[in-house]
Amino acid sequence: MEGANFSFFVVGDEPARLQNLKVDANGDPIRRRQQHRKSRNGCKSCKKRKVKCDEQSPCSNCRKRGIDCSLVGVSKPHGSSAEPPTFKDAAQQCSLPVESEPVCPSTWHQQPEHGQCPQQPAPTPEDWTGIEIIDDSPRSAPTPTIFSNVDLILRHSAADRELIQHFERSTSRFLAMSPTIWSSAVYDAALRNDHLMSAVMLVAAAHINHYLSKDDPKRRPVLQHFVNTLSGLRMALAEKISITNFDAIMGCSLMLIQYRWSYIDLDLSSGVEIADLFLENINLFCGLKDCVMAVVGNQPPGEDFMDHTIWGRILEHSPREKMEQYLFTNKARWHGKQHDFHHCLYCGLGSRDRAGSSPDNVNALSRLIIVLNTIKVAYPDLEGSGMADDIYRYLFTWPPFLTDGFMNQLREHNSVSFLILFYYYAAIVSVYSERIWWMKDRAFFMYETLRGMLDGKCERCTSPAIALGGGDFDWSSNYTTFKT
Repeated sequence: MEGANFSFFVVGDEPARLQNLKVDANGDPIRRRQQHRKSRNGCKSCKKRKVKCDEQSPCSNCRKRGIDCSLVGVSKPHGSSAEPPTFKDAAQQCSLPVESEPVCPSTWHQQPEHGQCPQQPAPTPEDWTGIEIIDDSPRSAPTPTIFSNVDLILRHSAADRELIQHFERSTSRFLAMSPTIWSSAVYDAALRNDHLMSAVMLVAAAHINHYLSKDDPKRRPVLQHFVNTLSGLRMALAEKISITNFDAIMGCSLMLIQYRWSYIDLDLSSGVEIADLFLENINLFCGLKDCVMAVVGNQPPGEDFMDHTIWGRILEHSPREKMEQYLFTNKARWHGKQHDFHHCLYCGLGSRDRAGSSPDNVNALSRLIIVLNTIKVAYPDLEGSGMADDIYRYLFTWPPFLTDGFMNQLREHNSVSFLILFYYYAAIVSVYSERIWWMKDRAFFMYETLRGMLDGKCERCTSPAIALGGGDFDWSSNYTTFKT
């Protein structure tokens, strides 16, 4: 029974003797029962569920359930402060060293090896079915304080606090979708959500481990954070979807996807199945896409649920539209000098297999060509072109928009499908920077593996991808451009 306390006593065979009792000179017991006055300050959720509330802000029960707590933003009569405490305040109270400047990954040892990871299945698309939406946004209520008190940080162990600090000051700057949302809205939400905080510590540990050798004693353990993240995400998906819950699901899922990108543990002696390596990395992403579509499809008429989430504005942005505008503006720099991707579809690496020009391959290649052209035009100053964020995000989100037919063709070893994957990983290798550190190991491994598989095939099909992966951006030839 949750929240219930039980006590017991034993009656002996003989009645207790007066001289054996501990009493004072007046005959009153020395140990008196502690007086307890029932508190009525618990949150509304705990009162409704009739469980004990610890009256924190938010309370531990609401944090575990991933729901909003009515105590958040409620001032306490004692101990309140004018300014919300920061991580630095918490670190000083627990003797945790605080760096004066953010850690730069380039100063770490460059040895991208990873530790062991439990092979637990990620939530499948079926976990996102039957979504029911609850609008819990405080439309008329004042915005709650970012931190209720420093205990939100101090309740974690010293090792966990170190990971939280690393995420806040470093890892959050090198994650997908947005360069700012992770260190602000997601970090703040994680302080009040246990499984989201587990995901924060998971990617922070992976970020640190990325630059350490496999046998380095400074490597951070990830097993418990991984298990807590997965179990918490499953529990969140079982709840009715609220705005707060949706924000946590989005942040948690995206960090799990990036962690999965960063982790690759292979037994090369048993052979490598390219299709499996590619598909295992996008199953969770496809489920997340289904979750977003279900939320949008189930919202009440006239209501825009996404407007009230921290991810609404991020999801509205279209990197494809941004790249199309960029290419249109710079049309003179690339028009008429593109590789003949049309040839790739019909050549099939020399096989002339009609299955190579399937609609599934055409869709996959047409979605990829736009980012290949953008990379070529933006080179050599990707950051200066203003397109780096859109290129990184587009490469990150390209896989879940592929068709089921394309996935099946990969399993059937369709040569053109493999060639398209070769160009995809070549694009990632060509634009790699520390901002997408989590993509490095898997992308470089897949690029080299596919290059070996396609060695000796049609050079007209493969040479541009090889040149692109090798840093040669002059890979175009004067063939007819494949229309996107």
